[in-house]
Order: sequence, then structure tokens, then C-alpha cells
Amino acid sequence: KKRKKNLKKRQKRKNQKKRKKNLKKRQKRKNQRQKKENEAEKEAWGRGRSFKEGGFQVKKPRKIPFRMCVGCQEKKNKRDLVRIVRTPEGDITLDTSGKKAGRGAYICPRQECLETAVKKKRLEKSLQQPLTPRVLQELKGSLGCHE
Repeated sequence: KKRKKNLKKRQKRKNQKKRKKNLKKRQKRKNQRQKKENEAEKEAWGRGRSFKEGGFQVKKPRKIPFRMCVGCQEKKNKRDLVRIVRTPEGDITLDTSGKKAGRGAYICPRQECLETAVKKKRLEKSLQQPLTPRVLQELKGSLGCHE
């Protein structure tokens, strides 16, 4: 009886070791496969190229810049908004290119947005400078042309 019990125990241990060994092998192969896929993906992204995934070409999505309108407080595409800039000299102007140096604030090209931004003093806060009536007239005139 003792021999039979010992034999069964040995066989059980042997089977457990085999299962563990096989499991480790499977995990190792899986990890190697994933590592290769990740490296190929990273390489493709790094070069700015596309890579094939399941037969389809997947390209890196381009980031669209969003800005918040100072008047209506809505997030919109940067190109849909107009930039108002306070230059280092202290002048406040409308920036059509979006690249002028200075502190900027984005606003919708509508009169209502400009009026609410001025009324609630959001434009002054974002530009960190008080607005004069002359500057307001210039902005209203240029925004009217920009619609």
C-alpha cells in the first residue's frame, strides 16, 4: 500500500511540474509575440508611418487644437476662433495669423461674444490689461469685417 501511495504522489508531482513547465513556455511565447508586435508598432509610430494591424493600415491620428472662447466659454477648433493679442509694447490688436508675439485670448468672430467678454471683464482678465474705449471700437470694427 505504501508503495502505491508514494508512486501516486510522485506521479502527481511529476504531472504538476509538467503543467507548470508547459504553462511557463506558453507564457514566454506569448510575451515574445507581444514584444515583437509592440516593437513593430513603436517603430512605425516613431517614424511617423503606418503599420499593418489585422490587414488594415492604421495611421496616427492628428491632434486638433481646441481653444475656449472668452465670450461664450465654448471650446471650439482653434481655426474657427479669432485671437486678440496684447503685444509686449502694450498694444491690443487682432491677430489674424495666430502667431503674433504676446499674450492672447481667443474669441468667436461674433459681436455677441465680444460684448459678453467685455461686459463680464473676461477679456481684460485674460489679457491682464484694462481695455480703453478706443481699443474696443477698433476690435468691434475689425471683428465686424472678420465675420
